[in-house]
Amino acid sequence: MSSSRLLAAVLVLAPLLAACSTRTPEGDPAAAYRAALARVEGARLGNDPADRDAAEAALERFTAALASYSATAIRAAGPGLYASDAYLNDQLKELHGRDAIVDYLARSADLLVEPRIVVVDAVLHDGHAYVRWEMTFRTRRDADGPPTATRGVSHVIFDADGRVAFQQDYWDTSAAIFEKVPVVGSVIRRVKARL
Repeated sequence: MSSSRLLAAVLVLAPLLAACSTRTPEGDPAAAYRAALARVEGARLGNDPADRDAAEAALERFTAALASYSATAIRAAGPGLYASDAYLNDQLKELHGRDAIVDYLARSADLLVEPRIVVVDAVLHDGHAYVRWEMTFRTRRDADGPPTATRGVSHVIFDADGRVAFQQDYWDTSAAIFEKVPVVGSVIRRVKARL
């Protein structure tokens, strides 16, 4: 790819990636993340050895919800799974509040055909849960094609009631989503190949 084509690719991709960022008006892209983390840090379930069993039970509920990922399951489990003032950042969207999170996750699941999440590993350390997962799915647009596969990790903190108060997902959105977009996908694949 010539340098002029690479520049054109960057100019096309920059607005798309900026639209998915969580940049705040103050210009600090991590301000909301840090604020949400600080808000739950002192009251996280599992921080005290006495509530370790309750934290393990909350982690088990969370991983079970991932394993049964569907719009129906999310709508049913969401109100009991997420705290009313929960924070979620899944690399595509940053949300505050249980209702917004449950609605977003359910709408996202509605867009997928045969979504499947397999929890590979889940660890609880000092009130911080780390869940490693693999997801396969098809979109309605490519329902007959091979499934898309992606891997990720969710950093989760539960509140005193065992509900998710904080969730930060880390995964490769470019391979799972942006590479599927016509024109943009081919540009991303070319840029990755050159790196």
